[in-house]
Amino acid sequence: KNHLAAIKSLNTDTEIDGYISKMLESLAEYSKVCHSGNRTLDVIIDKYVTECKINGLNFEFDLNNNNLSGMQPYDIVSVLGNLLDNAVEAAKNAETKTVRIETEIRNDYSVIIVSNSCDTPPKLNKTELPITTKTDEKLHGFGLKSVKKTLKKYGGDIVFDYDGSSRLLFVTVMVGECEGK
Repeated sequence: KNHLAAIKSLNTDTEIDGYISKMLESLAEYSKVCHSGNRTLDVIIDKYVTECKINGLNFEFDLNNNNLSGMQPYDIVSVLGNLLDNAVEAAKNAETKTVRIETEIRNDYSVIIVSNSCDTPPKLNKTELPITTKTDEKLHGFGLKSVKKTLKKYGGDIVFDYDGSSRLLFVTVMVGECEGK
């Protein structure tokens, strides 16, 4: 928002000025909708609420049972940013366009469930991670490896399940206590 406001004040083109004004209005309308008690989590959710709205996707979240306070902010951004980026990308290409995230606590583990519309089941590699659908495989696929590496710090794990009848991909992440905390 700050960058857009600065560009708006420096700009002299009325067409660009109108476009930036619309973007700022849109951001104001959709910002700060999450109030979980974890500022990092709120910022991430607010970002994806806005991104999904801009891309015509339905975004739902339920964080009432766990605000991920046991995770370091950097790790929350790494895990959720990568998972939600992938979910948004898949949902954009699906017939129904839905992304959902929920959190809960099970047996002393923080559990994050991200689900998204996905018209075809993902193919998994030998490490049980989905294979990128991007054309240049060598430049993609690092996000989920990063998630898996982060989860190792917490004694956590990640599981992918595809429901063919609802055409939804479910990514379930279990997070324990951070080592060295």
